[in-house]
Amino acid sequence: MSITAALDALYRERDRLDAERAKLDEAIVALEGIASVPAPSAAATKRVDGRSTPKPPIACPFCEESAKGMAGLAAHVRGSHADRYPDAYEEWKRQRS
Repeated sequence: MSITAALDALYRERDRLDAERAKLDEAIVALEGIASVPAPSAAATKRVDGRSTPKPPIACPFCEESAKGMAGLAAHVRGSHADRYPDAYEEWKRQRS
C-alpha cells in the first residue's frame, strides 16, 4: 500500500469517526435534557394511605346487588347465580350490544 493510499484511508476513517462523535454528542445533549426534568416522586403517584383509588360499584345483571369492580361482580355471579349464569349472562351481553 502506498503512503497516499494509507493517508486517504486514514482521512476517511477520521471523517467517519468525526461523524460518529457528532452523533454521540447529540445523544448526550438529548439525554442531559431528559435528566434535567425532575422525575415524579413515589409519594406523588400513590395515595397517602397507600390504597388504590376506589372503583365505582357495578350492578349485577341478575339482581339488585352491586359489586366493587369486575372481579367482585364475577365472584358474586358465580356464587349467587350459578344456576342462571351461562344462559342469562349471554342474554345480558346481547342486550347491552
